[in-house]
Amino acid sequence: MKEPLEELFNELSKQFDKIIVRTEGKISKEISMQVRQTAKRSHRETINDTLQIFSTDQRKMAHSIKGYFGAKVIEELSKQEKK
Repeated sequence: MKEPLEELFNELSKQFDKIIVRTEGKISKEISMQVRQTAKRSHRETINDTLQIFSTDQRKMAHSIKGYFGAKVIEELSKQEKK
């Protein structure tokens, strides 16, 4: 049987993954639409590179938040084990 904190962490982790995917998609679409509306055709390659970098940065940030949260849960579990 799983520990309640472990179950909670797993459930929150799943929810967090869903939020990351939804947020990334919305942000990418919005920026992509705005940039493409104002850009000239000759800049298309630069725009795509910029969008790719932005998306990667968002993903890294989201995963680092998730990692921080996971570390806190593990820290709490180890405190409980010591008791």
